[in-house]
Amino acid sequence: MLVACSATLVRSADPQAEDSSHWTVRSPVPLGMIAVELLPSHKSFMLFASAVTPGMNGYRVTRVGRGSVLQPDGTPVHFFPNDIEFRVTATTMNEGMLPLDRDQVHESTEPEEMLSHLRFHLKVYRGLHHSIIKPASVRMVGVPEKEPFPERVYQVSFDTRNTPVEARCVLEVISPKGELLARFHLELL
Repeated sequence: MLVACSATLVRSADPQAEDSSHWTVRSPVPLGMIAVELLPSHKSFMLFASAVTPGMNGYRVTRVGRGSVLQPDGTPVHFFPNDIEFRVTATTMNEGMLPLDRDQVHESTEPEEMLSHLRFHLKVYRGLHHSIIKPASVRMVGVPEKEPFPERVYQVSFDTRNTPVEARCVLEVISPKGELLARFHLELL
């Protein structure tokens, strides 16, 4: 009933500087998009997410052996930055561009109303164990919430202090009624 999207790290534009096992993180990191269809109304919307964390900009990721993450100067990175910020766009504006494959969610709320009241949390997986981090802040940017508009943009930040770079971070987008709408993955290793 939901799609999980994974982060794709950006390869360097210089093909001599890196090969397929070495990547450089460029912020913002696109995490993906999904289309959601509300039942029983059959109205749809799309969710787009990216990690907007300048502190990770320039990280060099090597996925050979156990892998490693290095600062641009070569210093090893052991933990994610203290704060990770995500930008989530929820929109009904591109309905003509919706993919044929949509996740279906049973919600009687109108899409525009739902988009103004989304909730978020971050699951951090370390092996078989996980923890849930509540947002440190959630801000709606752009058009004010009270104004009717078919698109909402959120900036959601989490305190990720002491989160090892080996951890898998999963941003979960939740409807106002508590229904899981999407998962967006951020993984370095």
